[in-house]
Amino acid sequence: RAWVAGGMVTAHEWCVRAVALVGSDKAARFLFDRGRAWALDNSKQRAILALDVLGAMGTDLALSLVGRVSRSGARQYMKDRAVEILAEIAAARGLSADELEDRTAPDLGLDENGTMVFDFGPRAFRVGFDEHLRPFVQNADGTEKLDSFPRAAKTDDAEKAKAASEAWKHLKSEAEKVSRDQIARLERMMGEERRVDADVFVDAFVKHPLVGHLVKRLVWGAFDTGGALLGTFRVAEDRTYATVEDDTYELPEGARVGVVHPYTLKDTPGLVARWGQQLSDYAIAQPFGQLTRPIVELTPAMLTSRYTDKQAPTGLLFGLRSFGWRTIVQEYGDIEGFERNVNGARVVVSMDPWLRQGESKVHKIKVYAYTTSDQPMPSPVQISELVFQLDGVLV
Repeated sequence: RAWVAGGMVTAHEWCVRAVALVGSDKAARFLFDRGRAWALDNSKQRAILALDVLGAMGTDLALSLVGRVSRSGARQYMKDRAVEILAEIAAARGLSADELEDRTAPDLGLDENGTMVFDFGPRAFRVGFDEHLRPFVQNADGTEKLDSFPRAAKTDDAEKAKAASEAWKHLKSEAEKVSRDQIARLERMMGEERRVDADVFVDAFVKHPLVGHLVKRLVWGAFDTGGALLGTFRVAEDRTYATVEDDTYELPEGARVGVVHPYTLKDTPGLVARWGQQLSDYAIAQPFGQLTRPIVELTPAMLTSRYTDKQAPTGLLFGLRSFGWRTIVQEYGDIEGFERNVNGARVVVSMDPWLRQGESKVHKIKVYAYTTSDQPMPSPVQISELVFQLDGVLV
C-alpha cells in the first residue's frame, strides 16, 4: 500500500513480489483488485506483475482469483497470462487446469462439516448456506434459520460477540465473491461432460467445506471408463449417497463421477421428473437449472444455421464468459466476438459491428462451428448446452 501511495516506483517493485512470500488472503484480494485497475489503466507491466505474484502465492484463494482472470479478465493479455500461469502450476503438480481448479476451491475458513460457529460466550450460532452459497445464521444446533445476525445481549461476552460479528461480515463478503465462480464451475462440469475419479469426488467435492453445500443440491452420475452411465445418485446431508428411490447407493469400483445432464437420462422415461420430485420433497433448490435443461438434437451445421442474423445485447453476450467462452479481441482492443473449444471443435459467435471499448448496444450475431477431420464433433450434450447458452443471450 505504501508503494502504491508513493507513486509505484519501478525500482521498488520488490514490494509487490514480497506479497508472494508474506501475503495473506486479504493481500491476495487487494492485489487482484489492483491488477484489474492497472489493466483498465493500460498499465500492462504492473497488471501482469500482479498476476504473477498471485500465481507465486499459490494459495487456494490466490489461484481461484487467477482462474477468474483467465475467464473474464479486463484485457486479453491478462486472460492469456492467467491461462499460462494456471497451466504451469497444473503441470508442476501433474494436473490438468480443471483438476487444479477442483483442488483449489476456497473454503472460506469453514470447518470440516462446512459450517462456522459464532461464539457469543453463553450463546452460540451457526452458519448455513442456500442454493447460491449465500450464508445465513442458524441457532446452535442448525435446526432454525434466523432472520438476521443476532445482536449482542447484556449477558453475552462483549469481546466474543464483537469478534463473531466481524467474522460474519467477512464471511458474507467472501462468499459473495466466491459463490459465482464455484456454481459456474459445476455448471461447466455438466455441460462439458467432465468426470473425476471417485476419490477426487469424495475429497474435493463431497468433503469440501464450501463446495459440499452445492454438491448436495445436484444429481450426479457414475460412469464407466468408456463414458457409459452406470447409475445416478444424490449426496445426502450425512454425505451418504441415495438413489432416485431414496435407497442407499454405492459407487461402483473404478467409476468416474460427474454432474449428469438431462440428455444423458433421456432413454429412461420419467427419470428426470422423478429426480425433480425427490428434490422437491426434500425442499432442495438447485444452484442452476440442471434438471430443467433443454434437450436439443442438432448437428453442428444445424447449430450454425439456427443462429443466422440473430440479435443479442452486449451485456448478455458478456455473460457467455461464465460458461467458458473467451472474447476475440483485435489489435486495437475491439471485440470481434466470442469463442469456445468444444470437444475439439471451435465454436465462434461473430458480432456485427464489432464492439468498441465502452459501447453498449444490441449486436447482430452469427454462430459458426468449425472442426477438423481428426477431431471429434461436439457431443449431443455439448450441443444442447451451446443452444441453452446462446438462446439465453438473444432478444
